[in-house]
Amino acid sequence: MTEGIPVAIRCSVEHTCGSDPPTLRWNKRQYLPRTGKQYISEGRWEAISEITYSPTYEDDETEIQCSATYPNGQTSHNAAPLNIIYAPREVQIVMYEREDGGVDLKCSFSSSRPNVTQFTWLRNDVPMITRAEPIITLEKAEENAGEYRCIAHNKAGNSSSDKQVAIQFNDVSTSTINYINYIRLGIGILIVLLTLFIVILHFRFW
Repeated sequence: MTEGIPVAIRCSVEHTCGSDPPTLRWNKRQYLPRTGKQYISEGRWEAISEITYSPTYEDDETEIQCSATYPNGQTSHNAAPLNIIYAPREVQIVMYEREDGGVDLKCSFSSSRPNVTQFTWLRNDVPMITRAEPIITLEKAEENAGEYRCIAHNKAGNSSSDKQVAIQFNDVSTSTINYINYIRLGIGILIVLLTLFIVILHFRFW
């Protein structure tokens, strides 16, 4: 079964009382069953209940069950496992800061059936790379700045991360910033000294 594609599921049971058949019930109560009966032969009847089931990833690895209750109170039931194929769920980006100033971005997901086969990365909504590994490394460089999003793919489809992650890199190093600050401080001191010198000369020759 594939998520989102409806499937007809039938439950039937034989009985010998055509006027008082057993009651059939499903454990998926949200679906309205279509019921009926048909004569088989020699006093044997078949009670039928059918539902149109919409597979969802929440039902994966659970069971769908049909129960029969006979007029005398006797019950029986039968169950079938649900193996739902669905695209990756709850895709998001996890960011790890590196010691060298760069970052690692990981495309994570909560569940997927079948397994994720590849990941596509986008920067500013433009595809960058598609690869099997969920992690990309961004060096500390101005050209790597932008809004990042990832898409996880499997054979059932693909899902995109709900939120984009903004990455900003300052291309100017700390040592360069300090050097610029020292230059500005030196120029400021030089201007002050020059101003004092002009004032002194003015009063000296006045």
